[in-house]
Amino acid sequence: MDEEGRSRKIAVAFGAEPDQSTEQRGEFQRRFLALGLQALRRDKISQAKFMQLAERVGVSQWTAQDLLGNAGIDDAEPQSVLLPE
Repeated sequence: MDEEGRSRKIAVAFGAEPDQSTEQRGEFQRRFLALGLQALRRDKISQAKFMQLAERVGVSQWTAQDLLGNAGIDDAEPQSVLLPE
């Protein structure tokens, strides 16, 4: 079975071994979300748009919200700016 590659196909089917398309999809998601965060920080898109884009590439709302929080971008109350006296 190994010579024919059948054991690898079975492992992929059960999710035991990542196939190349899964790895490429993950890399695409990471790059896409990084570009989305960059656009959000530059005020080119809104948070709502970022959430829509994340959903389009298969990222859950909770994961996208967690990503925003970890990146320091969230819906928290704005902090006052401390100015020198």
